[in-house]
Amino acid sequence: MRAAVDAAWKYPTAVGTQTCVEPASERPHDATGRVLKALTLEWLSWEPVQTMIAEAVAAGVVSEIDERTYWAAMPKLER
Repeated sequence: MRAAVDAAWKYPTAVGTQTCVEPASERPHDATGRVLKALTLEWLSWEPVQTMIAEAVAAGVVSEIDERTYWAAMPKLER
């Protein structure tokens, strides 16, 4: 999905933006290994993201969770 959005949005750019979102390997994961990624409502309104996410949710490839569940699943930072 990231590669498709990058292609649609013409990333990387001449000013240095490499990708629309960091790779899954660089994102936090929950206790079961699922990638955690927060998307804003604005970001979800842009194509091709809007269509791709809707299709992925319908296919069961991704799950939508609320903000509370997201923060509860985020790994805790060590002090």
